[in-house]
Amino acid sequence: EYIQSNPNLLLGTEYSGKTNDLTFLFKVLSIEKTLAIQAHPDKVFAAQLHRDRPEIYSDANYKPEMALAISDDFEALIGFRPLKELAAYVNEYPEFFTNLVKVEASDLDVASSGDESLNDASKSILKNLFSKYMYANQDLIQMQLRCMIERLISKKNLSSTDKLILKLADQYPGDAGVFA
Repeated sequence: EYIQSNPNLLLGTEYSGKTNDLTFLFKVLSIEKTLAIQAHPDKVFAAQLHRDRPEIYSDANYKPEMALAISDDFEALIGFRPLKELAAYVNEYPEFFTNLVKVEASDLDVASSGDESLNDASKSILKNLFSKYMYANQDLIQMQLRCMIERLISKKNLSSTDKLILKLADQYPGDAGVFA
């Protein structure tokens, strides 16, 4: 409504007649707690979702995101960690990798190729890992989450990832998204 009240001023003359078809969503957030994970489709998938399910996806536009932090205390998680980094975490976080999704460092061998791009082999590995996680037994997830948190709390020197895990666990007790 606000944009439609004065589109020339807020959008410029190029978009003034297109206020119902904006390609962006503007949000101003004051964030005290970590925000939940959000996934946004690309332009082609957004159009497909809108065409197939307009009652749920009312807009055919994709929503690329940009964050501008106003403080120094800002962290953002974007996409999947590189496979090399995940391979390094196998031994560091056995509650997730070994006990929950049953992945060994050797399963992430594609990571040792040095290619950080998301090729088909990398995508397949990430898809498999994510699927195992999403379909894991909820009781097992909760048990492994508790074990990991207890272990990290008793650890003397916490890494930045350890601190982030504990922060998420504190803000969202019992939420399996802590593993993400």
